Amino acid sequence: MNKTLDEMTLKRGNNLMSFPILETERLILRQLRLEDAIELFDYFSKDEVTEFYDLDSFTDMKQAEELIEN
Repeated sequence: MNKTLDEMTLKRGNNLMSFPILETERLILRQLRLEDAIELFDYFSKDEVTEFYDLDSFTDMKQAEELIEN
């Protein structure tokens, strides 16, 4: 599903803006979904990853879910 910038819409009625899907031959960049929580938890539970972030390493899957939901 390729979208041009003209096809990406902004939803301003409730101050929400839809996250565009950017796609190339090798990459699809899209908004995080709840089903991404396992991979997100795996990544952010490593101290070497969060060392320079302004957050502690994740210790519970709920932290990944909350990051996605917010």
